[in-house]
Amino acid sequence: MPIPLGMRRLALVSCTVFLFVCTAGTAGAQRSASTSWAAPEIATVVSDGLMAPSLADFRPDDPLTEGEFSDLLASF
Repeated sequence: MPIPLGMRRLALVSCTVFLFVCTAGTAGAQRSASTSWAAPEIATVVSDGLMAPSLADFRPDDPLTEGEFSDLLASF
């Protein structure tokens, strides 16, 4: 039986919120996207226009504002 679209979206949003809540404590760390273990994923979200206009403007360690999170969810 296939999972309804609404349930899949709810699961995606829940996982995304969980990820941001769990990583909020790392806001003080300073690491560039090019040296991060997540560099390929960062490049993907930047190239798709989801998280920042360029790699130089990507701020992985800054807190995610409510407005930025809303924009991210709206892009899906």
